[in-house]
Amino acid sequence: MSSSKIALHWASPVLFIPLLLLQGTTFANFLHHFYDTVYLNSAGKKIRQAPGGTTMVTFIIKTIATNDSLYGTHPEEIANVQRGSCHPISAIEAARVEYLIMQKEYDSALQTGNLVKLRPLGERKMDGKVMLEDDGEGKDRPANNIEYATIVYKNGTRTQTASEPADPSKGGIHVAPPDLDSAITYTHSHPSGTRPAGIRTWSFYPQAPSKDDINLIVPGTTRVVFGRGSDLVYIYDGCGVIAALKTKDYLRL
Repeated sequence: MSSSKIALHWASPVLFIPLLLLQGTTFANFLHHFYDTVYLNSAGKKIRQAPGGTTMVTFIIKTIATNDSLYGTHPEEIANVQRGSCHPISAIEAARVEYLIMQKEYDSALQTGNLVKLRPLGERKMDGKVMLEDDGEGKDRPANNIEYATIVYKNGTRTQTASEPADPSKGGIHVAPPDLDSAITYTHSHPSGTRPAGIRTWSFYPQAPSKDDINLIVPGTTRVVFGRGSDLVYIYDGCGVIAALKTKDYLRL
């Protein structure tokens, strides 16, 4: 809503797993025997991938962005009723988590609580195919003035929907997916569309999750917004934005 790989071979996996644990292998490090785990810094740039190959699990360090950097400092932006919020960590804490990852202290990094697990890459790419119907170039192109949404329900059904085209100079825009309360994942976009009006240009605000987006989230879950005008993907929970990265990075690793 917005307003105006290492190959392993063993005979008995049942015996292999306890052996690893007996040797002091923690759960986070245990994952590295089976999956590629990608770690991104708070800006979404890869800092480590282990052991190499196909991406299976991706973590990003929580954002250090502030409300003003995500939602703007213009008086109209500050006063906008749909201005959302973010829940950042400090740059020092982000650097500490990055250091732990670089030292291969993966379990310690996870235990800080400052890593956000991204959805599987295949799912993110499917979402991106829908959201990138808006090419991010703004103006009055109809596809750039629509909110797109993808939903996966508890029964495994995946669907997509979209709003009607809107004019940013005439108010907000909202996509209304059916049965959202029964969804296990929900992703939607905020349009890049713009309209010139004399010396100013109207656009859809905010590009990050709106106040309503944040207030409507199911407790204990996370959701995703593609800001097509900002070219950023935002991961948020009931407290606000917890991670943000460039669209290409979200869809690549």
